[in-house]
Amino acid sequence: MRRVASGLMICLVALVSTGCGRSGFYPAKGQFVDATGAPVTVLEGFEVSLEGKGQDGKDYSSIGKIDAQGRFELFTDRPGDGVPMGECKILIQPKMKDSEREAPYPLNPRYRTFEKSGLTAKVEPKPNEFKFTVELKGKN
Repeated sequence: MRRVASGLMICLVALVSTGCGRSGFYPAKGQFVDATGAPVTVLEGFEVSLEGKGQDGKDYSSIGKIDAQGRFELFTDRPGDGVPMGECKILIQPKMKDSEREAPYPLNPRYRTFEKSGLTAKVEPKPNEFKFTVELKGKN
């Protein structure tokens, strides 16, 4: 019985020390702000999507819901699992008013595609925190 308890304790310590819920995945959270550094509150309910190539060479995508202060936490397969290490591109997906209609998109439309958004990040083997400055629609 002591061996089982010792084994479980070692596993728990290993999980906590890696800072992630899955091997090779790392916590990634962030916030969208405007040019003045203020949180972009109009993004509540929108989703941030990230795509990249993991260290194993496989393509992956991760998502996160944006809150009322422009903050988000990314996950890949299930909430809390984190993101693989590597370079990635980011876009901001519109939220839906209902099953067929999108809510108005309050940002420059370039943030709707990975190719045009200009938003990138590097996920490192540690807890990652990002801050992205975005332009509201009609602003330069």
